[in-house]
Amino acid sequence: MFKSIIFHIYFCTPHRVRWNLPECSKDTNSIEFDGVPFIVVGKLVLECHQGKEKTRKAKQAQQLNDDHGSYKKKRFLVQPSKKIGCPAQVIMREVIRFDQFKSLESETESETESETESETESNFSIVHQQMCNCNANTALASRDLPTTGRRTGNIIMQKPAPTMAGFGPQIHWNALAYSTTTLAATMMNSVFQFYYVKLFLNHYKISQQWFQLTQVLYLIWNAVNDPLFGYLQDNSKMRMFQERRLSILYGAPLYVISFLLPWFPWEQYVPDHWLIGIHLLVSLCCYDAMYTFVLLAQCASFTEISQQHEERLRLVRYSQVASIIGSSAVLWAELVSNSLENFLNFQFYCVGIALLSLLCLRYTGRNVKHTTK
Repeated sequence: MFKSIIFHIYFCTPHRVRWNLPECSKDTNSIEFDGVPFIVVGKLVLECHQGKEKTRKAKQAQQLNDDHGSYKKKRFLVQPSKKIGCPAQVIMREVIRFDQFKSLESETESETESETESETESNFSIVHQQMCNCNANTALASRDLPTTGRRTGNIIMQKPAPTMAGFGPQIHWNALAYSTTTLAATMMNSVFQFYYVKLFLNHYKISQQWFQLTQVLYLIWNAVNDPLFGYLQDNSKMRMFQERRLSILYGAPLYVISFLLPWFPWEQYVPDHWLIGIHLLVSLCCYDAMYTFVLLAQCASFTEISQQHEERLRLVRYSQVASIIGSSAVLWAELVSNSLENFLNFQFYCVGIALLSLLCLRYTGRNVKHTTK
């Protein structure tokens, strides 16, 4: 008996950090070891409304008291109570899991049992459920049960985001899909901003008047298109604007084409010709429009991928690495084109950057997952 008392105090009291939870009584099942420590902070029992009658003694005492009192007219009941002793129960524990302190011992288990989310979360786990023997219209009491999660035995756990297990750091595929847009945008934007001025002034020989005019018009368009595309993506009824993933997926080809516009002259240019100014104006406005459209969708998807702080930090880390890699595109462009001396090589290089960026953008559009909209 003394041993059972110690067992109950150690294992069945709340607010104790545990790795597993053995059976504390006949109406509960154990929580098996999965490598993640947790604290049991609460318990909830849902019973069938036709279950056991708990107030029978109080009713009998009240009836005995009424027998000795004044006469009171009573209703005739064919069945004194709807309780028929149905044993159906749903017993839940509220558990706080600490996934960042996952034990290394669980790595030897199967992947589906060892993968868990990387942040602390509170969830309800169903630990025991008996079959109901009532008729078809019998209902359980009062509270909705959790409807999402991955069920293992009697435990319901939230399914984690997919990772690649193995040696070295694990890859979070959703963060990788998000950061590929950052990689594509950084590669194209660094090359575009670094070379378009040099190309039109030194190679195409645009006049100073046309260059200044195009910069002023580009400044006005840049101030207009940001709120314009923001309004369209938030209020338009088109599915392409409403879903950030589709905005990136369908906007990728136009974004890549707008990046290639300045690198291919429309004819054999004569210095100071007006067509060079039109070429520059169209190139700047088209590129800035598609850059805003795609990157605005990516920035909005940052808040929709996850509401967890750790998840958002992971997205920032992946994006920073992608930015560092993408910014090296200018270095390779200088080496390939010899600082625009070999313009044909530069054109081939830009086509390669465009194709690689298109693959990255379409990977984001097809694979990134959002938890909220």
